[in-house]
Amino acid sequence: MQHPFLDRNAEGVRWIEEGTWWYRAAFDRSEADDRLVLPLLDTVATMWLNRRLLGRHASASGPQSSTFASTSAITTNC
Repeated sequence: MQHPFLDRNAEGVRWIEEGTWWYRAAFDRSEADDRLVLPLLDTVATMWLNRRLLGRHASASGPQSSTFASTSAITTNC
């Protein structure tokens, strides 16, 4: 893949921004955990945990964290 910021290479990789991308991970949560920290998100992202909306992120400049307040009974992510 050509570097997207050189010449007109962005046109050749437009399919990346036009798609919907999902990241899935399984993890166990202990009682001490109350935040989910996502250090690297794309410019626009929607965070879900076990089919529950945690929030939306619209900035490429910083991490996103969400509390488990509404999901405190969840001990395993699937």
